[in-house]
Amino acid sequence: ALYQEEALFEKQPANFAEASRWYRQFLASFPADAESPDINYQLANLLLENEHFGDAAREYERTAYDYDAHEQASEAGYAAVFAHREDLKRATGARQLEVKKLTVDSYLKFADTFQDHEQAPVVLGAAADDLYEMKDLPLAIASARKLIERYPGAETSLVRSAWAVVANSSIDLAEYADAEQALALYETALTAFPDNLDLLYNRALFVVELGDFAWMERDLRSVLERDPDHADALNALGYTLADRNERLDEAFTLVARALKLRPDSPAILDSMGWVLYRQGDLVQAASYLRKALALTDDDEIAAHLGEVLWMKGLHDDAQTVWRDALAHNPDSDKIRAVIERFQVDPQ
Repeated sequence: ALYQEEALFEKQPANFAEASRWYRQFLASFPADAESPDINYQLANLLLENEHFGDAAREYERTAYDYDAHEQASEAGYAAVFAHREDLKRATGARQLEVKKLTVDSYLKFADTFQDHEQAPVVLGAAADDLYEMKDLPLAIASARKLIERYPGAETSLVRSAWAVVANSSIDLAEYADAEQALALYETALTAFPDNLDLLYNRALFVVELGDFAWMERDLRSVLERDPDHADALNALGYTLADRNERLDEAFTLVARALKLRPDSPAILDSMGWVLYRQGDLVQAASYLRKALALTDDDEIAAHLGEVLWMKGLHDDAQTVWRDALAHNPDSDKIRAVIERFQVDPQ
């Protein structure tokens, strides 16, 4: 192959820009050469070493999937997964979602193409978890079931997590005729995986939507007995107490613990603002709610902040908050409910 000629080796440059150009020129000139997969792999490694993670991921994927079978294909596919994850760590703003989708696509392609790779079950499990987080629930279920069926001998934690994705996604999709069937599914899943706190936490959120606060509290207390630093459980219980205007000192303590664990969480900052509002501290409540809303355009946070500002007598400011929220989400039931309760025209 041309790559093996001594004269060409001598021309290989040392710096990144020239090396990258050399590799690309070779691949463009000799795409079917026997050395091309190896050259492509070297290009991907070069890009990774220089922290060009998105480009590295693309070149690893090209190495893994665009050539006839070769000995480096599976490792290139796994390296693509790693490069995408590194790229995701550095992504900001709207690019985060774009990179996350590319990362999940890479997970799925790797897991389907290299099913015998030792990391395939882990990668498939990560895909199922991320798809659930992204609310692509049908694909989350399909990926989780694939893990369960394809790798029956996988680590217990992986299988347990996959079953949790199946259960939670199925319930979120309302694929069960009624609440009784959904609760039966939770019971079956928790019997099989009694240590899965995500299942227990999610059931707590489900039953409170049915109006059963006592059951919710039992489940959340059970979560906290086993994991006292479960920030989501602390926050959910504290917020719900505040929303019911009950045991406000306890609600404050719970949310304060959650906030110490996750000080930049918009949801927990919102909860702290709501607890303080219920306690009558409108100034501090508004401060926390403003911080929360600055972190995310969430209509519930906007509804809360507007209510606090209205009760402070800052009616124009409250209406501005509600109006801006409706501009982002014109169909928000939460904003509509609060402006109707205060008999406000948001226009």
